[in-house]
Amino acid sequence: MKKKDERTLVILNYAMDSKNPIFSHQIEAVNNLSIFFSKVVVVTSHAGDYHVGDNVIVRPSHWVNGRPLRNMINFLRAIVPELKKNSVVFSHMTDVQSAIIGPLTKFLGIKHYLWYAHASLSPYLRWSHFWVSSILTSTAGSCPINSPKVNIVGQAINPEIFFFKTDLTQKLISGIHIGRFDPPKRIDLIIEECIKIRLMGYQISLTQIGNPSGPQFSEYQNAILQNAKRDNHDKWLIFQESIPRDHLPSILQEMDFFIHAFDGSLDKTLIEATMCGLPVLTTNAEYLREFGTWTGELTSTLSDQFNCIYKMERAEFVKELFRRRVLCLEKHSSIHWQKEVSRLLLSS
Repeated sequence: MKKKDERTLVILNYAMDSKNPIFSHQIEAVNNLSIFFSKVVVVTSHAGDYHVGDNVIVRPSHWVNGRPLRNMINFLRAIVPELKKNSVVFSHMTDVQSAIIGPLTKFLGIKHYLWYAHASLSPYLRWSHFWVSSILTSTAGSCPINSPKVNIVGQAINPEIFFFKTDLTQKLISGIHIGRFDPPKRIDLIIEECIKIRLMGYQISLTQIGNPSGPQFSEYQNAILQNAKRDNHDKWLIFQESIPRDHLPSILQEMDFFIHAFDGSLDKTLIEATMCGLPVLTTNAEYLREFGTWTGELTSTLSDQFNCIYKMERAEFVKELFRRRVLCLEKHSSIHWQKEVSRLLLSS
C-alpha cells in the first residue's frame, strides 16, 4: 500500500456513534479517509459506540443545542491544539464549526475542506465559503453556492452492505419511506399519493421509519398519526421509530418499492434504495436528473410513477433497475467518494 501522508487529518463531524440514526455513516467516512494519513484526529459533537483504526483519535466537544457560548468554548478547546502547519481539515457537514475556525485555518495556511450536501443556504455556509479551500458536495444541486470552490464527489454508499436484491419483484405491494418525520419530508403527501394508488386498485402498504428531528415537529407527526387512525388507514400504514443504520439493508431487502417526496438535496436513502434494486418513486429533482424518470416527465406525481412502473414490461423493468445500480456504483459508491475526497485532501 502507498505510504501514508505524514500530515494530521483533522475531521469535524456531528457524531461518532453507530447507533445514531442520522449520523452513524460519519464513522464510515472517518475510516475511509484514515487509511491515507498517519494520524487522524476527529473532533465530534457526540461520541458513542464506534470502531476506528489505531491511528484515529476521537475528541468529543460535547456540543449541546441551545448553548452557543459553551459550545464554542468547548469546541475551540478541542480543535485549536490540532491546528498545526502539518494538518489538513475535513468538515463533514459541520458548517457552523467551519464558520468558527474558517478564519483561523485561513490565517494559518491550513487547507480546509467542507462537505455540504443541503439545498438551503445557511449563513454559516455563506461565511465558511469565503474561508475554506473547497466545498465538497454530492450533486450540482445539493449545494446552494455556485462557485469554482465547489467540487462534486457523489454520495458514499457501500455496495457490499447495500447489496442488489436477488428477487426483483414487480408486484409493488410493500412500500417504504425512511426519513425524519419532519414537514420538509412531506410524509403527508406520500400518504395522500399512496391513498390514490390504493383507489386505483393496488392494495399496497406503506412503512414509514423515522422520528421527528426535534420536539417542534411532534405536532406534525401526531396529526398524521391521528388522521391515519381516524380514517382507518392504520390497517395498511405502519409507523416505526428510527432504527440503527446497519439495519437498513435488511429492511430494504424485504420491501418492493421506495417512495419519497423531499425536494431538497439528494437524500442518501434514495441512493441506498436504488443500490439495493428497489424502484424509487420520488419528486426529488436531483435524483430525477441523475437517474431519469419512470414516466419520461420530471413533474409526474408519485401515483403516476407507480402506475407506469406497474405497467412496464418485465425485461424493461429489470434492465432499468440494473442501469440505476450501475450509476450508483459509478457516481455514488463509497469507493468513488473515497477516491475523490482523498485526492483533494492529499493534493493540498
